[in-house]
Amino acid sequence: MNKATVLRSLKRSLELIIPFFDSTPELLRRSYAPGKWTLRQLLCHVVDSEVVFHARCRHVLSEPGVAVVPFDQDKWARTLMYTQRDIMLMRRLLVSSRESLIELLD
Repeated sequence: MNKATVLRSLKRSLELIIPFFDSTPELLRRSYAPGKWTLRQLLCHVVDSEVVFHARCRHVLSEPGVAVVPFDQDKWARTLMYTQRDIMLMRRLLVSSRESLIELLD
C-alpha cells in the first residue's frame, strides 16, 4: 500500500467515525448485544486505540526495533471510565491525534 492510499484511508475513516460522536445520549448508551460494549464505550476505545497507535508510530519511526507494548482493552475501559468520559472531548482527541498522525506520516 502506498503512502497516498494510507493517507486517504486515514482521512476517510476519520470522516466515517466522527458522526457517531453526535449520537443521542440514548444511542450512546445502547450496545449491539447483551453484555457487549455500548456505543460510548466503543468510541472511547477507538480514541484510545488511535492515541496508542499514534504513539507506536512515533516510537517505530524514531526508534526502529522498539518493542510494541500491548494494552488490555477491558482494563482500560474500566480504569479510564469509558461510561463517564466526555464524548465531545473524546471526539476532539481523536481528531487531533489523527490529524497529527496524518501530518507526521505525510
